[in-house]
Amino acid sequence: LSLLVLSGIRSNQQQQTEQLLLRQSELMQTRIRQTYLTRERLDPTLFMQRRAAELAVELGASSNMRVILYDRSGELRGDSLPLARRRDVSAAMRYALQGQTAYITEDSNVLYLTPIYGGDQLLGVLQLHLSIAEQQEFYQNMLMLCLWTGAAVLGSSFLIGWLYIHRQTRDIHTLMTEARAIARGRYPDE
Repeated sequence: LSLLVLSGIRSNQQQQTEQLLLRQSELMQTRIRQTYLTRERLDPTLFMQRRAAELAVELGASSNMRVILYDRSGELRGDSLPLARRRDVSAAMRYALQGQTAYITEDSNVLYLTPIYGGDQLLGVLQLHLSIAEQQEFYQNMLMLCLWTGAAVLGSSFLIGWLYIHRQTRDIHTLMTEARAIARGRYPDE
């Protein structure tokens, strides 16, 4: 039963994380697309060179997430936390540049990469960083709770079983003692 509960928790956490990242990326894509379409029309690469750094900082501040923007060739163009350590996302980048969403779970972080479109053409790739440390801590707490509960149930079941069996074996032992006494010719007092 505990395994089913833990599996359900893990599945629910993953689904909530994916939905959150999808909503955030849609909002950010809308903002980037709006900026691209309402300003002077530039080549997508030139637009990302000029505006990506500013957009990354703006989107990172509004979402409370680290936001990294790449141009359509996969070159880094903007980072909301430029001094933070960068992780290798080249495997997921290939999928994002092909128009697919990809994510990498690394330690207690999810790196989410999704393509950005301006009109009908690819502008680049949006990368979001989300910490899942709280979810992992909750899962570990639930795991420990399930282990302790299971151990308590097992221990109490063992104790109840031992008391029940001890009562039964005591009666059998008394019966055997009386049978041996009868075999020796000693009859119990009536």
